[in-house]
Amino acid sequence: MNLLETIPDDIDVNLQPIVRNENYYNAELGKEYDLPASYEVDVPLSFEQGLNIVYNDSVQDLNKDLNDLDKVSLKNAKIMLSVDNAIPLKLQLKAENVQIKDVYGNELTAVKKTMEEDKQYVTESTDGEKPATSELVLSLTSDDTAFLSKIDRICFKITAVPGSATGVPLKDTQWLKVTSVKLSVPGGVNVDLN
Repeated sequence: MNLLETIPDDIDVNLQPIVRNENYYNAELGKEYDLPASYEVDVPLSFEQGLNIVYNDSVQDLNKDLNDLDKVSLKNAKIMLSVDNAIPLKLQLKAENVQIKDVYGNELTAVKKTMEEDKQYVTESTDGEKPATSELVLSLTSDDTAFLSKIDRICFKITAVPGSATGVPLKDTQWLKVTSVKLSVPGGVNVDLN
């Protein structure tokens, strides 16, 4: 049974005290007695197998900068994303979780995507406050030598994977931010000057 659908920041509890004791105590009728009490409730939160935390985002309006590259002939390009992560979870970007779209929102299926093996993970924040910076590298390949000029949006889903930060709670003040996007063309480009 699911008691909580959303993890709350605070839980208020009303307690009705009951005394169960074999000893007798004297109480003066009509007199109010203050009974100080302090309670702390720990609710363990565990991530069971099958839990899937997903961060959806996109880098858009790229066509403004890339549309005049239709005269440039190339088959490969690399997109480098710098990411700051204040979440105490290690995150991964898989190639199958990336969509390359044109200005009409259609996916460019002729563009093949791969992630560099050592550049597909976003390092977790060790304390849930100070962000860790990582670089993701997405390689794009296409037989269409003008594919870069058609790209307008890169949509991606980053998923949580087991990391090394333990005992750090998740909070609504934690965040993830793509701080820069760079394009690299391995091996240079050929330009059609006709």
